Amino acid sequence: MLDTIPFINRKKNRNNNSETINIEIYHNDNNLTSLFDNHPDPIVVINKDGYPIYANDALTAVSGYTMSDLKYKYIEYVHKDYVEEAKKCFKKGTKGKVQHFVSCIYDKNGNVMTANITYVPYTDSMKNIIGVYCIIKDMTKMIEIENTYHEQQERIQKVYAHLEVGVWSYDVLTNTFLLTSPGVEKITGYTVKELNESIKWQDIIYENDKEKYTDEQFKLWNGNNINHEYRIVRKDGKVVWLQDQTLPVKDEHGEIIRIDGIVTEITKHKENEEKLYKLAYFDSITGLFNKEKFDTVLAKKIATTSRSNGSFSVLYLDIDRFKKIVATLGYRIANKLLKAFATRLEELAGDVSCIGRITSDEFGIITNERISREEVMLLINNLFDDLKVPFIVDDYELFLTVSIGICSYPEDGQDVVSIEKSGEIALSRAKERGKNTYYFLNKITDLTHLRHIEIESDLAKSIELNQLLLYFQPRVDTKSGKVLSAEALIRWQHPNWGLVSPSEFIPLAEETGFINEIGDWVISQVCQYLHDWKKEGKEVIPISINISAQRFLRHDWKAFICDIISKTKIDPAFIEFEITETYLIRHEEEIIEAIKYLKQLGIKVALDDFGTGFSSISQLAKFPVDTIKIDRSFIKKVTEQNGDEILAKGIIYIANSLNKNVVAEGVETVEQLNVLQQLECKEIQGFLFSKPVPVIEFVRILEKKFLKPKSAESSRPIINKRKYYRIDLPYSIEGKMTLTSIQGKEVDLGKTDILIQNIGPGGLKFLSTINLPVRPDVIYQFETTILNEPITVLGHVVWKVEDVGTFQYGIQFVIDEKDRDRLINLFNHLTLHLRKPSRATYGEVVENSHNYFRQKKLV
Repeated sequence: MLDTIPFINRKKNRNNNSETINIEIYHNDNNLTSLFDNHPDPIVVINKDGYPIYANDALTAVSGYTMSDLKYKYIEYVHKDYVEEAKKCFKKGTKGKVQHFVSCIYDKNGNVMTANITYVPYTDSMKNIIGVYCIIKDMTKMIEIENTYHEQQERIQKVYAHLEVGVWSYDVLTNTFLLTSPGVEKITGYTVKELNESIKWQDIIYENDKEKYTDEQFKLWNGNNINHEYRIVRKDGKVVWLQDQTLPVKDEHGEIIRIDGIVTEITKHKENEEKLYKLAYFDSITGLFNKEKFDTVLAKKIATTSRSNGSFSVLYLDIDRFKKIVATLGYRIANKLLKAFATRLEELAGDVSCIGRITSDEFGIITNERISREEVMLLINNLFDDLKVPFIVDDYELFLTVSIGICSYPEDGQDVVSIEKSGEIALSRAKERGKNTYYFLNKITDLTHLRHIEIESDLAKSIELNQLLLYFQPRVDTKSGKVLSAEALIRWQHPNWGLVSPSEFIPLAEETGFINEIGDWVISQVCQYLHDWKKEGKEVIPISINISAQRFLRHDWKAFICDIISKTKIDPAFIEFEITETYLIRHEEEIIEAIKYLKQLGIKVALDDFGTGFSSISQLAKFPVDTIKIDRSFIKKVTEQNGDEILAKGIIYIANSLNKNVVAEGVETVEQLNVLQQLECKEIQGFLFSKPVPVIEFVRILEKKFLKPKSAESSRPIINKRKYYRIDLPYSIEGKMTLTSIQGKEVDLGKTDILIQNIGPGGLKFLSTINLPVRPDVIYQFETTILNEPITVLGHVVWKVEDVGTFQYGIQFVIDEKDRDRLINLFNHLTLHLRKPSRATYGEVVENSHNYFRQKKLV
C-alpha cells in the first residue's frame, strides 16, 4: 500500500511456550506508524496467523491494553457471540478484501465494548498479503447516546453509526498516490487510477470551500500537521463533508517528500448539526426564529447599534382571537394558518434584521438600523392591507387581524429585557384600541402599564422571595363585641409598589393557576400561627381562610391539608375555609363532596359573599356549610329601607333556622350595627370594629378579647401638620406625573394624567387611579401650569387614601430653597388671583374628576 511499508521480522522464542514477536522496521521512515499513532481510533496490525504485532496508543486509551498485553490470537479478545463473524471477516481480509463489521470485544478489565471493526489488508514489498490493519471504532457510548436520543426525539436521525476511513499516501516528487485504501474510492467515487491520472484532489473541492482549503494547505506545506473539515463533490455529483487529518513527511534536509492522511466522511454528522441548530433556534411550525434566537439577534443588534450610535425599532405583533381559532378549528388548522401568516409576514417585511415567533400567537420584527418612523408605518399599513385578503386553509376562508406594539432602541430600552417590557406595554396599549391597530411607545409609557407588567411578572416569585404577608380582620359578637374568630387576608409587599391589594393580584393568580400555591401558603401560615399561639399560651380562636375552588379540583388537596394539620398538631376545629358562592355554583357537585370531607376532618366551612351568586335562600339547606357570610353590598344598604333589609333579614332567619352561623361583612357604621342587632345577626366583620391588621397588632387584639365600635371620624387617616401652607383650589387642575427613580436608580418612563387638588411650597395633593406605594425612596416628577407658568417639581408620597376607583395622595417636595422661593412667589400671586371674582384662568381646571378619568380611559 505504501512504498515504505515496514517489513516485519518475527523471531520465535519458545522458552515459555509463547511466541515473542520482535518488530524490526526497515527503512528510516516510520511516518505511517506515526500517522496511526496520532489517529484517535485504535489501530492494531494482525499477522496472517492471527497474532497482534503492532498497536497504536489509542488502543490503550480505549481498551486498557498495551502492546505487551496482546499475547494471544485476536480471536481471544472477541465476545463468543461474534467469534464466527470475526473469523470469517479475518479470512476474507487476509485474502485481500476490506471487511467492515460490528463486533463486541473485551477490554482489559473484562468489560464488553461494542465496536465497528474494519480489516484492511496489508502487503509486503512483494505485494504478498501478510496480515490486516484492524481499525477499531469504539461504538459503545455512541450507541447508548443514539438510543437515548432516538427515544427522546424521533424527528432527529440518530448520529451516524460509524465512519469509513480512507487511508492515503501521496508522493510529492512524482505527484502520484502511493496508497489509497478502498475507503478513499468509496468516499470520492473516483478510482485510484482516476485520482492519479486525470483528477487532482484540488479539483473536487467544493467551490465555496476552496479558499479555506487553500489556507490550510499553506500550513501543511510549512510543515504543520492539519486537521480540518471541508466539502468535496463526488464523481456522482453529490456534495459530501470530509474530516481530513494530514501529516507532511520530510526528508533529512527538511523537504516534504510525501503526505500521509486519513479522510473520514462526516456528512451525516454535519446534517445532524444543522438539524439540531434548527431545532434549537427555529420555530418548527413557521420556520421563523424562535424566541431564544430572536432575543440573541436582538442582543447583538443592540450591541452593534450602540457602537454606531444608531437606532432601530422592534415590532411586536399579536394575532387577534387566535385562541378562539384554536378552540373552534383545532391545532391542525391553526398551525397551517400560522405558517401561511408567517409566509406573508416574511414577504411583506422584506429586508429586516430578524423575524421571529415569540409565543403561540405573537411575532416579532427587528428592523434595520436607522429605519424611519414613516418606513415602519408603511410596513404596518401594507400588512393591514394584505390582511384584508383571507387565508385559505383546507376548506376554510379565514380572516386575520393583528395588534402591533412598536418600541425603539435606545429610546424605549437599552437591553433585551427593557425592550421586551416596552414592547409588551406598547402591544397592550394597541390591544386596548381594538383590532388591526398599532401603538408607538416612544417614551409615552405610563405608570399604569409599568405597574401592571411588573406585578404580573413578579407574582410567581412572591412566595419564594417571602413577599407575601397575612393580615387578620376580627369577627366579633354583635351584642358584646367579643372577638369570636378572624379572617386571614393576604397582602403582597412588592419591592417597588409597596402593599398591593389582593383585589389587584388575586384575579391574576386565578387566571395563571398560581392561586393554588398562594392558597397553600396561606393555609400553612395560618396553621403555623395557631400552633405558635397555643405553644405561647395565648387564647386561640378560629381563623377563616379564603380558598379557591380550583384547589379542590386538583388531586393532592386532601393529602396537603391532612399533612399540614399533622405537622402543626392543631385542632382542625380552629380552621374555617371560606368558599365563594359563585365558585360553589360553578362546581357544585365537586365542591359539596369536598365540603363533606372537610367536615369529617373537623374543619368548618363558610359560604362567602352570599347573595352575589345565583343561589336562592331556599337552596341553603343543600349546602353543608357552617357559616353564611352576607356580602357587603347588602350590608351597605341595609339601613336604606329599600328591600335589602328584608333580604338580609330573610337570609339571617333561614340560616338561624338551619342552625348555621351568620356573619355580616363590611359593617362600617353604628346604624348598620343597630339594624343587624335587631335582625339577630350573630357576628360582625368590618371597619367599624377593626380594619385588617398585621399579625403583631392582631395578637394584641387577641389579648384584649373585646372590641368597641369606632366612629367614622376615628377611622380616617391622620395627616401630619405641614411646615408650609397649602392652597386649596376651587377646582382641581390637570397635571402630569412620571416615575423618575426607585431607591436611587433612575427610571425612564412616560407621563400619567393626574388631578391636583391643592398645592403649596412644600408639596401638593392629587388624585390618580394608580395605586402608588408610600415610600420616601420612590421619587416622582410632577408637572402642571399655574397662571400660565409651567411648574416641574420632584417629590415623594407621604400618605394616601383609597376611594372608589381612585387614590388621593399627599406629596412632599424634594426641592432646594431657590426653587422653593420661586414657588412661594408664584403661589402668592395665585392667592391674590383666587380672591378675584373670576378665578377660571389659574390653570386647566376640571370640575368632575370621575368624568375626567373616564374620558382619559383611566377607570
